[in-house]
Amino acid sequence: MAQVTIISAGKPITVEETTPGLFGKMGYQYASSQSNPFDQAFANALKSDPDTRGNTPEMLDYAMSTGDVSKLIDSTGKPFSSADQADAVSKATSELQPAYQESLTKDKQDTESNLDQQQRDYQSFLNTQGENFQADKTTLDQSAADRGVLFSGGRVQKERQLQESYARAGEEKKASVGANIGNTARDFGYKYGDQAAQGLGSFFNLGGNAYDAKKATGGITPTGLSGVYNANQGFYGTQNKANQIGIQQRATKTLANKGNKLLSTNYLNQIN
Repeated sequence: MAQVTIISAGKPITVEETTPGLFGKMGYQYASSQSNPFDQAFANALKSDPDTRGNTPEMLDYAMSTGDVSKLIDSTGKPFSSADQADAVSKATSELQPAYQESLTKDKQDTESNLDQQQRDYQSFLNTQGENFQADKTTLDQSAADRGVLFSGGRVQKERQLQESYARAGEEKKASVGANIGNTARDFGYKYGDQAAQGLGSFFNLGGNAYDAKKATGGITPTGLSGVYNANQGFYGTQNKANQIGIQQRATKTLANKGNKLLSTNYLNQIN
């Protein structure tokens, strides 16, 4: 603490000031016989660190109170050199990138496992549907033979209904699984961006069964793969953004602490 003389109610009084310039900030005037201690601290800073030149007391006070050193300049008139900024970003990246990469790897493995299981379950459904269709077709043929109506119009209609029923169930299942796969992939893409989601491409396609009730056997054939999700959704990735923001914040703190070297010992403002 230091004793200062300020003007209060039109009269000079001597008081203890814990922070240099505190009463000035509160609106008091310092007596003409007493200089502002902040000005004295600034003068001391000029002596101890020539790089402080070019920064006004107000600029130093702002940096000290807010931690924002963007307004401070060095002896060249620039806040920080390009090399300083690049070095801070590089350092912040090396500190934060490993954790981000671990999160990306784990989430991608979990997503791939989820999508793989969905595809396995879907393929199991197709296999079961194929077996059931063949069994129903055999039952239909046997019933028609027993009744002597193998070539009747009624039998043809039942075959068509059987075929359409299985085809409709297959399309509904494919749509449902496709939606689930799309949502799973979309969630991942939303977090990590389209580029990362492209790596899941092998899970974005689903096949199906084609049913032909006119054949006694072998009336089920696999259909070609069709896409159920487009990885190009325009997602940059919330985790990517958060990681970049974290890097910028870490770099800013590094520069801020570097910039605090411009301040005198009384005004250090280390940022953790």
